[in-house]
Amino acid sequence: MQTFKVLLLCVASLGMFSCGNMPEVTEEENNYDHGGGEVFKVPVPKGYDWEVTQSWASHCEMCDEKYPESDGSFCNSSHTGNCCKFGWDFNLPGNLDSGKPVLASASGVVENVTSGDGWGNTVIINHGNGVCTRYSHMKSGSITVEKNDDVCQGLVIGEIGNTGNSSGPHLHFQFEDCETHKPLERMFTDGNGIPECTIGDDVFDENGDYNFLILSNDLLYNCEDSDSGNPNLGNGWVFSSCGTFDMCPLGPNCGRNYGSGLKDINSMDIRTRQAVEYLWSECAVDGKSDGKYHHSDSITRAEALKVPMYLYGLMQDCGENEPFSDVNQDDWFYTVVACASEKDLISANPNFRPNDQVTFAEAAKILVESAAYAEVIEMKFPIVGNFPHIQNSHWAYQYVETLLYYGGINDPREYYPDQEVSRGEFAVMVASLSPCFCGNIVCEDGCECSQKNFACMDPDDNSSGTGGEIPEDDDMNSGIQISCNHLSDHNRCEGTSTFLYVRCDLTNNTSEDIRVNDLVMNPVYIGECEITDNTDHSGVGVQKIPSETTDTLNGHYEILCATLPPSIEVSFDLKEREAGEISWQYNVTTTVISTAGAPSCVETEPTEDPGDTSDPSDPDDPPTPWICDSIIGYTIYLNTNGIPIEIASSGSTFDTSSFNMLNIVPIHFECNDLPAAILVHEGNQILLVNAVDKSLPPFSVWTNWTGSININPSTPPFTTTKNFPLYEDHGGILIRIPDGV
Repeated sequence: MQTFKVLLLCVASLGMFSCGNMPEVTEEENNYDHGGGEVFKVPVPKGYDWEVTQSWASHCEMCDEKYPESDGSFCNSSHTGNCCKFGWDFNLPGNLDSGKPVLASASGVVENVTSGDGWGNTVIINHGNGVCTRYSHMKSGSITVEKNDDVCQGLVIGEIGNTGNSSGPHLHFQFEDCETHKPLERMFTDGNGIPECTIGDDVFDENGDYNFLILSNDLLYNCEDSDSGNPNLGNGWVFSSCGTFDMCPLGPNCGRNYGSGLKDINSMDIRTRQAVEYLWSECAVDGKSDGKYHHSDSITRAEALKVPMYLYGLMQDCGENEPFSDVNQDDWFYTVVACASEKDLISANPNFRPNDQVTFAEAAKILVESAAYAEVIEMKFPIVGNFPHIQNSHWAYQYVETLLYYGGINDPREYYPDQEVSRGEFAVMVASLSPCFCGNIVCEDGCECSQKNFACMDPDDNSSGTGGEIPEDDDMNSGIQISCNHLSDHNRCEGTSTFLYVRCDLTNNTSEDIRVNDLVMNPVYIGECEITDNTDHSGVGVQKIPSETTDTLNGHYEILCATLPPSIEVSFDLKEREAGEISWQYNVTTTVISTAGAPSCVETEPTEDPGDTSDPSDPDDPPTPWICDSIIGYTIYLNTNGIPIEIASSGSTFDTSSFNMLNIVPIHFECNDLPAAILVHEGNQILLVNAVDKSLPPFSVWTNWTGSININPSTPPFTTTKNFPLYEDHGGILIRIPDGV
């Protein structure tokens, strides 16, 4: 029952199937089905590169030959004797398998639950006809079933652990006689046959794809129908026919494609991975500076509050006052806290404690209050509670019960109100409350849920819009990107309303030229704004944009805002004309337009100071030198979407430090800090920098900066501006703030 983990490249095996190829199981050989005819499946979940670090005792010599560097360890520690000689050990490298779900190999009745001997925490399931399956060494406190419970195939019965006679986390699994408990020489009937020892890179084929075990066991958290009153994530609580989900995405989407590219996404279980990918595509979560999500880390109160505020589109129409003494205007979370406080989603207390680790009770309150405010869920308050450690008199009772109802929690027996929550757990909790997350969708009419398209799609219909996924090579829309910015010199105020003057660039990543005859802008989420009727089209004529080319579109758009939201999301319809023929493509792409730097129009008394009216081009009329106002200083607003930055100054407020900017936040410099510089590291995200105060002098920008941070660079700047947007795949950026004398 010991485990032995090494990492070796695939070598030739003697008397065994080749690396990555499973032995075929013919119909004549497949005689191990139990009475119900149901196949036995591998008892671990999909989505991981599982190894078999111990197979049957009779295979040990072949394993030692296959892995000569093991020095005979397979035979020395192999499953032997009557206890386990036909057993398997399922592993992930290192301790990654610790805590992963253990799934029932087939349906049956729990024969026994034991602990305290060499097997450690163990579940034995009776499948009829004298055939039982044993699951051993499970984590203490993780077993979710009891003796005589009915279990279904794929049910989570516990978690992988390291209890009993075990030298490391792993799952020991075997078939055995229900009466004598002697191991039975059986195989998996879902096509895995009798897997033999396979470790390290041996689980991958020549293309790097995992193909050692056929993983077909669906992970289930209960065996009841989804209408039992306790829907679980994956079973669905939203029902939808074929077509796009109404009102999805929930909030203003930042234009990210589905699929985060986070470096540690494959180390998560499938449930966490799907939740993180969804939340990332909704711009509700970000990775850290190393490109990883860190799902096992704890999450702070400020980080936890940001996620639902962005997911549910609750960052609009907010003031900037907040009642907490430990939240300052230069904190990245200031706007989030202020907005949540204004909407009464967090209580006004002397301190918010933004950097404290969020507890389970606090997380449930933040999430449920936000989702209920967005009117996507209903609060639940059952008479009899499900949490043995949280009574109905507890302040968080209705929040945790609501979270359980919508499937954000696996087993209420495991939760205490004050226990900390990991980033992965929190992602699952958030996603469970979203009616736009495929994990909560039951698609009717034979359709399948597509998270990328926010739609239930017919897999047999390849037409655009309502059908299945369109092949990438044939999908023109997937190759069109449009990015838009408002131009500060052309924006204007009319009364208290703001007119945004918007220009757009189109990138043609298709294999064909695009001949734009018209491009119509449509609102997706624009708050208290409207696209003016006479400027919702890009212009007249035909503009040719060759393949693999980016070009600025003819004409412009104007958007009228009574109140400026942080960003505006729009979609586009494309009209093409070629040789007199006209064709339309609808909803070709969406984009987000940041309003940072736009004037917030309020009626004010005219000032006597006309500002700097000099003509820089006139040598007899030089510009008036800027003198820094000690009260105002110099403030810019920066959004790097999580790309790390460094700040250095000539003063003492900032040392050379590293920050991750996750949303548009102010960075303020005192006069004695200037000159100062900001280095934005190379990234693949949108970058926005704005000096909102029009009286401030422009900052200087160097692109593709390859050096370290420099307050006084000698090379000429790329541009001098008060509003600087960059889009994906940008190199290093150096921004220098001028001195004030």
